[in-house]
Amino acid sequence: MTSISRRVTIAASLLVLAAWATAQTADTGALTGTVTDPAGASIPNVSVTAINEGSGQERTPVTGSDGSFTLTLLNSRGCR
Repeated sequence: MTSISRRVTIAASLLVLAAWATAQTADTGALTGTVTDPAGASIPNVSVTAINEGSGQERTPVTGSDGSFTLTLLNSRGCR
């Protein structure tokens, strides 16, 4: 394989991988936040629940020591 052919093959492969990666995340999102009390102090070890309204699937992370949480790969259509 010539140098130019190899470069074209690598570039095409990277383009396909980039398109595939984008397609995998097009309908997902993430939610991050911090749970606080009325005085603004963070609250650790609290469950936060996101529910997919279509499937009823629940995702429930627990807040960290600083009150923060992250939910990833949420379906962007119908979570509450």
